[in-house]
Amino acid sequence: RDMAERGHSLESIKASIEARKPDFDAYI
Repeated sequence: RDMAERGHSLESIKASIEARKPDFDAYI
């Protein structure tokens, strides 16, 4: 179960990064 939740979190983070790529670029 932990792994499944982690995977879901990762996907959510990926979506968030794609949604605000400018922020991500600025962060890097």
